[in-house]
Formats: sequence, structure tokens, C-alpha cells
Amino acid sequence: MSPAGRPRPRGFFTQILTRIFVGLWREWRDDVTPAGKSLVYGITLSGFGCVTLTMPIYQLFCALIVTLVCVAGVASAFRPRAEIGGDFGTRASVGGAQRCRFTVRNIGWLPAYDLCIGQTGLPAGLSTPGHSARVPELKPRATVELSLSVTPGRRGLIDVPPVRAFSLFPFGLLRSGWSFHEVPPLLVYPEPFPVGPLPIVGGGRSQVGGPMISARSGESLEYVGNRDYVPGEPIGRLDVKAWARTGRPVVKEFHSEQTATVGVMMSTAGRSGGRRVTDDAFEAAVSVTAGVIEELTAAQLGPDTFLLGATAIDLRAAGVAPREAALERLAVVEPDRGVTIDDMLETLEPRLSQLSALVCVLTDWDAAWTRLFDRVSSRGCTPGGFLVVGDGDGAGIEPPHSVRTIPARTVRESRGRQPFGSATVGSATVGGA
Repeated sequence: MSPAGRPRPRGFFTQILTRIFVGLWREWRDDVTPAGKSLVYGITLSGFGCVTLTMPIYQLFCALIVTLVCVAGVASAFRPRAEIGGDFGTRASVGGAQRCRFTVRNIGWLPAYDLCIGQTGLPAGLSTPGHSARVPELKPRATVELSLSVTPGRRGLIDVPPVRAFSLFPFGLLRSGWSFHEVPPLLVYPEPFPVGPLPIVGGGRSQVGGPMISARSGESLEYVGNRDYVPGEPIGRLDVKAWARTGRPVVKEFHSEQTATVGVMMSTAGRSGGRRVTDDAFEAAVSVTAGVIEELTAAQLGPDTFLLGATAIDLRAAGVAPREAALERLAVVEPDRGVTIDDMLETLEPRLSQLSALVCVLTDWDAAWTRLFDRVSSRGCTPGGFLVVGDGDGAGIEPPHSVRTIPARTVRESRGRQPFGSATVGSATVGGA
């Protein structure tokens, strides 16, 4: 260390050796196939056995080296030059494979043999089944479409490495080719936990322009016109005839005299009740919140108001469907140790007059949450929701009957399970079967 406490710069030769080592490691990781690595292992093992030139293993050692050198020379001579087009999109869900057909054009003067596309150096949370299908031969100036997929394993904004076109010719021992295509990062939505029906009893509050509840007897919906389709809305509301006339997707819009507006609030407090909220419990709470959003969307109940800790998000003003706007925020939300329940109540207070019900996703329950629920009830809004507890954290916690406890372990074990489709408001169940 230098006197100022900063690390001393490395020497010139140290930097050179570091670059050489990093370059060789990348060549080994990216350019040598599993079959090629087996050949290198064979050369190493046979080299240890070359005690004398008369032993047969020496001839094997020489043959393997000659094979590797010849393959490297041929691969370098037939290294493909290609142009690649396509991308995986910009939105994905945890566990959902993003498949895309990329266009590959050979811009070199020689044919490209055993041509593939693939990715190397994938970041944590992103996996791929390998390279695409192999094209035996792609003539100069010819074009082919190849399919490739990636599967995100965590939520968040993930930088996707570039797609590379390479050749496995000959023998599939090496990957040759330095044609790359940059792709945009993926915003990965959390995997929703199937929370089931939401027992939230809405008050008689009438909200003009709010989401409709059409399952109650005695109510009817009045058709008021069409508007442009917003990505993420239920496709059942598309007006096919109007779409054919205008040439763009439009949806039917209805109005109900008696509507209910539902808000969703997720606690982002990094500490609760004097203890730290575990990452496992927080991620489970994010999945449960996503499940609540899916349930309300399937029932066409909004939400209109969405709170992440002390931050309020107006989903109707986001320019996209409320579901998409909410999932985008959930994709990048992080625990906030500085936020308190009083901060959340202060943000929520001016919006209570517009809500019939509030669905909360919590990671702890104490007297402060009891006061918040009492305050919400006193304003004519019915609170309820879910309490997500980590392993061993549920002892001694007794939330009210309107709050359902979900262990984080249950959320983990439900990965890949669905379905969604019904939300209970009062005595009416709205949504898919």
C-alpha cells in the first residue's frame, strides 16, 4: 500500500502477464469446445507419460499435438465473417425462455461451414441451452435464420452478452469467428406467486372511471366507445371489427355506475421489528406482490394506486398498462432500510379517499402495522393482504384475519406454477375459471 492508503500501481511486466493470463482464460472458456478441452487434457496426460521416446504413448502425444495444430490452422483459415440481426426483446419473466430467430448473412468470400450462433460469458442469473442448430454450409452472400434462446433466473435489469457467429469446422473442437451482434439488456419481471382469491370487501364508494366489477347481480355495463389498445391489456376486450376498419388494435371501453378502486402496497423496509428482513423473504414478498397484480389484472380490477414503501406510483399515468407499469417497478425494487411505517402512511394518507380496498404485502407485523390498518379502515377503505415470513421468523406473529401468512419457503417451492384468474371483492368473484 502507498502512504496515502491507495494500492500501488502494478509493474509493467505484471500487467503484461495479467493480460496474457486473462486472454488465455477467455480463449479457453469461449473458443474451446468440450471436445477440444478433452483433447487438451489428453495431450497433458500423455505428455506426463513420455519418459522415453520409444514408448508408444510418445507417438500418441505427438499425434494429438499435430491434430490440435492442424485443426487450429484450418479453423483460422475458414473463420466466418457474418452480419447478424435480431434481439431477444427488452422484457422477460423469471424462468421464461426468451426465444428469437436471428438473421445471419455470410459477408465473407469463403463458405462458412458448421455455422452456429451462441453466447459466452453469461452473467449470473442468465442461462442458455448452448448454441443454435448447426448449418452445414452457408455460401458467400447467403442468409439463414437461426434460433437462440436465453432464460433469466432472477429479476432485475440484466446485461445480455452479444450474440456471436462462429464455426465448429472441423471436428467441432474449436469455435472460430469474431462476428458479434450487440443486444439490448433484459428487464426481467419477478415470477408471480399464485396467491389465489383476494378476500377484500370493498366499501360502497363510487369511483368514476375506475375498474369495473361486473359480476354482481343487478349491475350492468354501458358501452361508451373505443380507444387504442395498450400492450398488456386483456385481449378479450379487443374490438375486432373496429380493428379491421381502422387498421390498428382498439379495445372496447365500458362504464359502470358502481366501481371499486383497489390499491396495492408492498413494504420495502429492510429492517422490521428490530431485525433485518432476509433477502429470501424480500424476494418472496416481491413474488407475492406480482401475484396480487396478476390476480387484480385478471379480474379487471386495476390496481390504480401502487405503493412501494414510501414511493407512490400512478399506474394510470405511466403510459403503459397498469400491470406492465407495476411489474417494471417490481423488477428493480430493492430493500430500503431507511423507510418506516410512518413514511408509508404519510404517502398513503392522501390517496385513501380514492380507494375502496387496499392489498398490503408485508414482511412483519407489529403494533405499527395495526395502527396503519386502523387508520386505513377509519377512512372507509378496507385493508387486507399477505404477510411473508422467512424461515423461523413467524413465531409470535399474529396478524389479523384479513392478512394471510405465507412462508417464504412456500414461495420458493412454487416456482414454475400458475395459474391466476380470480379476485374476490365482497361476495362477487370476478375473473377466469
